Amino acid sequence: MGMYFFDTIKRVLREEYYDTSFRGMDIEKIFKSTDERLRSMANLDQMYLMVSEALMDLDDSHTYLLPPTKVKEPEYGFTTMMVGDQCLVTSVDKASQAYATGLRPGDQILSFGATVPNRRNYWKLKLVLYALNPLAKIKLNVSGVDGKKRELEIQSAFVSSKEREEAVNKINEQRAKQPFSCKDVSTEMILCKIWSFDVREEAFQNLFKDITAKKKLVLDLRGTRDGREDTVLDFTGHFFAKDVVAFRVRRRGQEKERIARGQAGPFTGELAVVVDSVTSGPAEIFARVIQLENRGKLYGDVTAGAVTSSDVLIVQVPRYPGYQPGMDTVTLMGVSVSEPVMRDGSRLEGTGLIPDVPLGPSGYAIRENLDPILSHVAGSLGAQLTPNAAGAFGFMIPTTIEMIEVRSRPTKKEVKVPRTI
Repeated sequence: MGMYFFDTIKRVLREEYYDTSFRGMDIEKIFKSTDERLRSMANLDQMYLMVSEALMDLDDSHTYLLPPTKVKEPEYGFTTMMVGDQCLVTSVDKASQAYATGLRPGDQILSFGATVPNRRNYWKLKLVLYALNPLAKIKLNVSGVDGKKRELEIQSAFVSSKEREEAVNKINEQRAKQPFSCKDVSTEMILCKIWSFDVREEAFQNLFKDITAKKKLVLDLRGTRDGREDTVLDFTGHFFAKDVVAFRVRRRGQEKERIARGQAGPFTGELAVVVDSVTSGPAEIFARVIQLENRGKLYGDVTAGAVTSSDVLIVQVPRYPGYQPGMDTVTLMGVSVSEPVMRDGSRLEGTGLIPDVPLGPSGYAIRENLDPILSHVAGSLGAQLTPNAAGAFGFMIPTTIEMIEVRSRPTKKEVKVPRTI
């Protein structure tokens, strides 16, 4: 069945993927290698892992495979993010076994088992740990804030898929209701945190009212992920009096300009934009437009480099021994259907956006809930904001749940794998 399944995946890629040259990859070589491995496949879990590895070889953030949802999903008890080339622990559940073994916020994870995390493999590592090959026990090599190294073995907890989905939906609903938060730093300066661009344009009307009377704006896009293209184009237009070519959409040999329409009363004051390794999608594009147009200065870490747009296809896989007879298994396949190309011809996918002023929090800052990044940016614009006061805003490490989320809404298109007998 693995061969039939992979044949379906190959057909979808050839028909739907935005770049017919597959970004210069030798796709046929990847297909051949996977075909050979599938011949020795022992079970369905191995099949999903092998096929997913073939998709990951494309190094495309929005082309991936999510196997059928399991009844129970892993909960390791901690969250992480990349800061520069370091994988730092950002939170630890005090009720978890991770906390009991001594893992703490600010610790650096040197390796997950034998795998050393880096900027290139981090998203793939999370896909394996949370979707493709969840572990009952996870071994970590860790370096503490004090520099002392230690080995930890953490017993994973498992939560129901329904419980995980409800927790994620709660966060998403909160961000939809309040996609931004603004704080006055001084009479001249305001700080605005963007939680999400996955809302309609009108959701930011009050933000632009808040900043009108200010001369300086710090726009915090740390942790801001995927969102709506039309929303970010409208958002971008509020910083320009004239229309700006934001980017060109590239799809299967064709390109089309996307314009940010200038506004009658745009914000014309001094602008600083803060990004991190999680900043992705429309937030990355907005930040790059600001940089290219010399409209403001960018601070923070290199961004995620995850800007392609995808369709999520529903792949119906026949159930086989060990599954309920007569029922199909739903697998989700993300396939990138377009890529933004910036005005200067630069492409952010896989590389990310390099800020004008590189900054990142230390493990100590994460452990002590300090935000030296916002403090530095505010100081650069002439305001006083201590790391303690900035950390109290809770903007540096936003609330998150470690899991693999579908990066785009599923389309109505279904693809069925032939049933064999």
